[in-house]
Amino acid sequence: MTSSLRRRILALTAGEHQRLTHGRDGARVLNDPFTTVVTVPLDEEQRLHPQLRQLEDSGVLVPGAVLVQNVFSRDRYVPINNIWLQFGRAKYNAVQRVCQLLGAHYVDILDAKRGLTGRFASAVARVSSLRADATVDFREDMMDRLQLEVDFEGGAAHPDAAWDYMTEHGLHHDMDLLALLELRRDERNRPRTHVMRMELLSEAQTQFTFGLSLAEMIKAVSPMSLNIIGGQTKLHHAQVKICVGFVPRTQT
Repeated sequence: MTSSLRRRILALTAGEHQRLTHGRDGARVLNDPFTTVVTVPLDEEQRLHPQLRQLEDSGVLVPGAVLVQNVFSRDRYVPINNIWLQFGRAKYNAVQRVCQLLGAHYVDILDAKRGLTGRFASAVARVSSLRADATVDFREDMMDRLQLEVDFEGGAAHPDAAWDYMTEHGLHHDMDLLALLELRRDERNRPRTHVMRMELLSEAQTQFTFGLSLAEMIKAVSPMSLNIIGGQTKLHHAQVKICVGFVPRTQT
């Protein structure tokens, strides 16, 4: 298996994979254009894929695991139970890098709001006796793990390089970053500081729901192969107020 992985990965035991293969309408899951289905332990062909090999070696590719692609680093996959922490940190780190490319002297988080919003129904899969990694594991210390202040030497703005980075790391639709990029692109009266509010977990919300939809699909096509339990969960949000400085702190 050397082809590109899809947007989500489902790991099954060989027995569960075989039952799905021979189950009624099981091809809907196995041939889903958004899902790569693998058996664990990986067979020799699957271990030829470097990403799958790395995921198994790191211990996250276990029976019942549902992993989704990290939209901020598309060569990485995140277990769905860790999505809130890892996506939040990855997004903020990417924002810092964009600001660096735009010539920032510093990036600070001024304040942060976090909480739960919107209750919605979900389904969580069990494979044999192992619970699928399709549960919320949001750490309240996510903000403590962010680098609240970072200082750069400062320098010339490189808007084209910033745009390329934004495109590569899934930030090219962020209106606040786009506005900042255009402000720095124009050499006339460039900003000294720029303050913006940003939701760090909007992409995590989308990918979390997308990952859980796989359990609903399995329930619909092969109810006897996988034991599906219903549940309720909540989406998380984490809004931060970010100050970007384009002159040294002593001059603000």
